[in-house]
Amino acid sequence: MLPVDSEGKGNRSVAEYITEQMIFAAARNPSFKVLERDMTKVGQELKLQISELFDVEKAVQVGKFIGAEMLIVAQLKVHEKGATLFAKMVRVETGEILSVAKVDMNTNVLKSS
Repeated sequence: MLPVDSEGKGNRSVAEYITEQMIFAAARNPSFKVLERDMTKVGQELKLQISELFDVEKAVQVGKFIGAEMLIVAQLKVHEKGATLFAKMVRVETGEILSVAKVDMNTNVLKSS
């Protein structure tokens, strides 16, 4: 799971909260093995910004570097009615997008996180 990218610094705490919730859900699912890495250091090593990781090619580069088989990359877009989360599951070996998801959230979800 790569950190959720968000537009603007004001939404960073919401993106971090969503990242933690997604990691928690994946860790509880026996189909997944969650590997924790300091993504700031990985990004510095590969000279990438978190915002670039939603690009599948960049995500694959990170996945190979950290030894992942699959990655989930997500991006949070905040608007006046709430927010939309876009997520992709990517097979690192091939760069194939295995699954995509779109989650619409109202402003109450954003305020409570």
